[in-house]
Amino acid sequence: MHHLKRHLVISFKIVSIYIFLLSFLTYNPYVSNEAHADYSSIDTQQNCITQDSEDNSSSNEDKSKSNKDKDSDNSDSDVPNKENIKAIYDFLHNKHGFSGEFIAGILGNWAVESHIDPTSNEPMNSGVESAKKATNGDLGIGYGQWTAERHHALVKWAKKKDEDWWKTDIQLDFMVTGDDGFKEKLKDLALSSGDDPVEETIKFHSDWEISADSETEVKENRGGKTKKIWNYMKENGMDGKKDTDKIKKMEGDSKDTKGASSTDNSNEEVTTDYCGEEKSDNSSKSSGKLGESTKVNGNKGKTITKNYEYDDLPEKYKKHIKIPKFDEKYLKGSTFPRFGDEGQCTELTWAYMNQMHGKGQPSDDGSVTNGNRVYEVYKKKGAKVTDKPTVGYGFSSDPPQAGAADPTVGHTGVVAGVMDDGKWIMASYNLPPNPAPSRTLYYTVIDGTDGDIKFFSGIKGSKK
Repeated sequence: MHHLKRHLVISFKIVSIYIFLLSFLTYNPYVSNEAHADYSSIDTQQNCITQDSEDNSSSNEDKSKSNKDKDSDNSDSDVPNKENIKAIYDFLHNKHGFSGEFIAGILGNWAVESHIDPTSNEPMNSGVESAKKATNGDLGIGYGQWTAERHHALVKWAKKKDEDWWKTDIQLDFMVTGDDGFKEKLKDLALSSGDDPVEETIKFHSDWEISADSETEVKENRGGKTKKIWNYMKENGMDGKKDTDKIKKMEGDSKDTKGASSTDNSNEEVTTDYCGEEKSDNSSKSSGKLGESTKVNGNKGKTITKNYEYDDLPEKYKKHIKIPKFDEKYLKGSTFPRFGDEGQCTELTWAYMNQMHGKGQPSDDGSVTNGNRVYEVYKKKGAKVTDKPTVGYGFSSDPPQAGAADPTVGHTGVVAGVMDDGKWIMASYNLPPNPAPSRTLYYTVIDGTDGDIKFFSGIKGSKK
């Protein structure tokens, strides 16, 4: 009995070794019928970094290459799914006038986001079948890993065209025509593009892609991929210069100019953290306390998220808010409803400044005070006025900055929090989807300021 048992164990071990050897000899990690995403950085738009961000993930890339990529010469062997580049170049350059350098910068980002695979979808999937399953989700899809509301917008755009979202031409058409909140940024980037593809990589990442990667990481990792892609593009005649006339014909953002602050900002760039944890970046450091400022970063003061009520604001932004939560008791005694201005942005600024700086904050200076003039009223009362976003300060803006849409009235609110890279969070009334007379308080992330927005302190008030 003992001998039989021993023989059975030995036989089992021999069979196990045989199966292992057979699987090793027959498995070829390079054989694939589908293009695969580069998962050294999975959905960096969602802050989900799973491996180091240096440009040292060649082993992962090699595993996802087709036989054709594996057998190609060394000059372009590191370019993922290069068979898609010609179609992208023809669409963006021939049709819309983008320069080769700018397109290379875009592709350097997409090499990280999706491995330049239009079917790429989170988490770690690619191919038409997985793309179909991802259609009704929220995670990143496509070349640019469009996420959440932009995910739904791309799918809706494709259905409107009676096409599939994973088609290259549909994604590019959406990118330049239907991606509200971002197509205008894309147009600006294309018009201002220069001759350095790596610089274009950084700018595209900063204004369009917006992941958790630091600028250094972007330059080294995404920029490194851009260099290889640019060499491949030049070798294959895809190095045309920009055509500003074609770029200017791109459809811009549609804006509703009715009301004090109805800018279309319903599309956010980053929403939910699907990783269960957040990765720190330049914008994730604590903003400190009331009175702390951030830098003037040269950005145009555009909204880069939708308007959130406080409870719905993602934690990655909520943690920057340093002003006290608004107490509606400070609306008591408001004269704004008497003049038909209940729920206007000016009413919120007046009430919130009373809460933070003491009662007696001015509401006007004897004349009609619109959002873009509130800083003048405070300045006359001795308030400090600065061009730096400052926690606890009010602000006055003109279109298209910081929620302003109508140039005759502008917009106002208060600075709820600031970030080290110059971004800041405004708190204000009279924004969609519930504008005045609704007193719905919204928090909105702004990409920074170029110095045109006026920020003002409170004046010394009485005890709260």
